[in-house]
Amino acid sequence: MSPRRTPSKRLSRRRLLQSGAIAATQFGAGCVTAGNGGLSATRNRTDQQEPPPTAPQNRPVDTSDMTLVFEDWFEGDSLDRSKWMTKFPWDTRTHNFDAYAADENAYVEDGKLVLLAEDKPREEMSYTTGVVAADWIFGPGYFEGVMKVPPRFPGSWPAFWLTSASVWPPEVDIFEFFGDDPKAYMSYHYNGEDNEIERVYDSYDGGDYSDGFHEFSVDWDPPERIVWYIDGEERFRYTGDYIKFEHMHLILNFGLGADFLGYPSSEYLPSTYEIERIRAWER
Repeated sequence: MSPRRTPSKRLSRRRLLQSGAIAATQFGAGCVTAGNGGLSATRNRTDQQEPPPTAPQNRPVDTSDMTLVFEDWFEGDSLDRSKWMTKFPWDTRTHNFDAYAADENAYVEDGKLVLLAEDKPREEMSYTTGVVAADWIFGPGYFEGVMKVPPRFPGSWPAFWLTSASVWPPEVDIFEFFGDDPKAYMSYHYNGEDNEIERVYDSYDGGDYSDGFHEFSVDWDPPERIVWYIDGEERFRYTGDYIKFEHMHLILNFGLGADFLGYPSSEYLPSTYEIERIRAWER
């Protein structure tokens, strides 16, 4: 399928959630201040020392003029707490789905980061799940992850995304999978004309992404373009007028349960979202 620009769609706050967007009210309690706060992301590999990845490495973007600022290959026996927090970066363990993000549900096993979703009510939520956010604030650049998403089932909502470290929007969804829909959704949320919240998006059906590890990436290059790739192939491009420089958080979460998605029954749980590596370059 050739890349195409999808016309923007102006959304009400209710439809934002129904379309898979982050609800603006999640940021109503206060903004997160930008800046790296003295944190650094320790590198454990160089481009010359990369082991053969599970997914084909077809990096479609020349990163030679960028700086590798963050990476994790999850090679140890535990999550590197100097790189990751197991909650959302605005210091909560709940979001716009019906699951509590428990610390113990994000862990490293067999060289993979695992986000575990369970049929366990907790903290007034119907389920327990895993979330990680990078302990780093990113500028524009190239972001890639290799992961195996969970099998499709009603109420499932795995995602890999960037969101503003100051005020929402903007947000770049590298991918989201909604329930039993097989398509990967790629989205950009922004303040458009008259400061109205808008979303441009496209989707791609490449088969069953839970059958193995696949590479998902985005090239965020304001003010020119945002380009999404799956397994090294361009699948969506946005070149509109509202791509602005922002500092962004990077988040991976396994959402469960929402009115527009349904609520998973116990037959589908536990379920896992596995991540082999995360890398980020800044311009």
